Amino acid sequence: MRLIAPEGKIVLKKHSEKTASGLDVPAGEKNESRIGEVYAFGNPLEKDPKIKLKVGMKIVFKKYVSNDLYIAELNEKFDFIEYDDICAVLEGK
Repeated sequence: MRLIAPEGKIVLKKHSEKTASGLDVPAGEKNESRIGEVYAFGNPLEKDPKIKLKVGMKIVFKKYVSNDLYIAELNEKFDFIEYDDICAVLEGK
């Protein structure tokens, strides 16, 4: 099964911390992470977007803009944002 993002939208997998044993620990509500990994994206609404996205990129997005959605068929929780909600791209490790 594939997840295809609509035009102008970006689908992110929420960033989580890993314990020493490899378990995922999601960020708490008080210290909620605004970092996500690009899972899928639709065509931008503007003709020449300022950021060229690739699947797997890590981005920082604005607070209070994402719509969380759990998709049972993929057993994953995703955030949906718009291109204008991107604050920065994280590069490196």
